[in-house]
Amino acid sequence: MKKERLLILELLADGKISADEAARLLDSLKRDAREWDCDDANEKIKDFSRSVEGFAKDFSAKLETSFKIAEPKLRKTTKIALEKTAQVIDNISKSLNESIRNFEAQEAARAEAEQKEDVFGEKPDDAPREN
Repeated sequence: MKKERLLILELLADGKISADEAARLLDSLKRDAREWDCDDANEKIKDFSRSVEGFAKDFSAKLETSFKIAEPKLRKTTKIALEKTAQVIDNISKSLNESIRNFEAQEAARAEAEQKEDVFGEKPDDAPREN
């Protein structure tokens, strides 16, 4: 680009072209340089886009592979967690049922003792006596 401008200026200095012709040629060089810069920038943008697209495809493939590897492990872990949770809930349920049965038995015994006291007017043998 610099050489072309120098050549135009030399042609002008030698009188081989007029000042108007030199101005038109220099303007033309500037337009060509801008177009070339735009073309170059567009090509760089296209290269970058292709690079990003390639990266995205590669990343997507790796991510998909990772999920395919992880999925069976996650399913197994989830199944185990659900089974353990069900066992814990079952144990809690059994414990609560046993506690309820014990409580109901104690309440029945207490009610029976109160009934005996009401009928006989005395406390059961295991109840403390008042002096």
